[in-house]
Amino acid sequence: MNLLSNHQIKSLILLIILGPFNAWAQTDADSLYQAARQASFEEKDNAKAMELIQTAVKLDSSQAHYRVFYGRLLAWEARYPEAEAQLNLVLAANPAHLDSRLALLDVSLWSGNYPQMEALAVDGQTYHPDNAEMLYRLGLSKAKMNQPKQARAVFEEVLKIDPTHEKAASELLALQPQLKDRKLRVTVTHDRLADTQTAWQFLVGEATLDPWTQAAVEYEHPAEWGPVIARISLASRFAVQGGMFEIESYPNLRKTTYAYVGLGASGSSIFPDWKIAAELFQDLGHGYEGSLGLRYLKLPQEGIGVYTASLGKYLGNYWLNVRTFLTPNNESLSRSINFQIRKYMADADQFVELSGGSGEVPDETLGTEELSYLGARRISVLWQGELGVSRYFQVRVNLENQEISAERFRGMTGMSLSIEQRF
Repeated sequence: MNLLSNHQIKSLILLIILGPFNAWAQTDADSLYQAARQASFEEKDNAKAMELIQTAVKLDSSQAHYRVFYGRLLAWEARYPEAEAQLNLVLAANPAHLDSRLALLDVSLWSGNYPQMEALAVDGQTYHPDNAEMLYRLGLSKAKMNQPKQARAVFEEVLKIDPTHEKAASELLALQPQLKDRKLRVTVTHDRLADTQTAWQFLVGEATLDPWTQAAVEYEHPAEWGPVIARISLASRFAVQGGMFEIESYPNLRKTTYAYVGLGASGSSIFPDWKIAAELFQDLGHGYEGSLGLRYLKLPQEGIGVYTASLGKYLGNYWLNVRTFLTPNNESLSRSINFQIRKYMADADQFVELSGGSGEVPDETLGTEELSYLGARRISVLWQGELGVSRYFQVRVNLENQEISAERFRGMTGMSLSIEQRF
């Protein structure tokens, strides 16, 4: 009984004869592929690299990475239709092949065919929905087609997936001059106050002191260098009314550096006469950001300088930040430390945040009454969500205890509500 048919016998003979040749061809093709990469990247000789990779593809056309490199070489030489043809051959055999899809997106970018680039990126997401590089190229296509808001949303999504993606972070900064988001925000704050027996009594059940209430209206206007914010605050503290006008800006200095500058003035005793602030923020790479700054407050009887520094990091959907405030004086160095943990939800405009800290220097509105505090401990929870198209709300609950003199403490329980409209 025949164990093998005539056809099977012939195939076995061919395999025995051609097997060593195929192994040699693959080994030789690999050598040619490596030589082509060396010629292109190290010798800067794309013509030589082209000849080598063409031969490698002829020897072994089954290796997708040979053809992808061949397609990239063609694109670098501006031979875009030929590059697309080579890359599409790979995708015809394997539609999910990531390197060929990314290379094809780059071909569309370099050739200036941005609608095609967008379509390819959207199609690629069906195979790689959470790939940062695919999303990054989708964002580039929208930026190139003058869709800055859509591009911003995509780049922010990239940074959620990969907080260390420096190109996406740089593109976000570059988009700022094009983002003409004007914002109008109204905030109302009410704080209940009571004398307490200990430094850790935060929750105020029955108020024994006059409450602090404040209302603020601010307008943010986009400028070529960065946003400019004007704010008017009206407050009632300890039955004293007053107001303050402030103007702030966040100028972009370069792709990885921006600043904060602020100026405020008031004629009321519950605010400083005037205050100035300046801070420099630097992208440190790998999702880190650092800053150094100065605050100066002018009171009727004295002037106070406060130095500040911070270190933050993006970690997945989280933003972690630690900040310190230092106030030198003749006798000692006052200091405080504050932390912030923010988790982004659907996008960068919707998040929850936990913050807190302790120390001798308040970190926000520094009124005359607050500057004599020996220390304070605080914790707050904030939630920002979307109310509708271009409308957002923010709710903050704040708990604090302040040592206003030796062995005398004051608890504060507060809430603030904000509505923001963008147009």
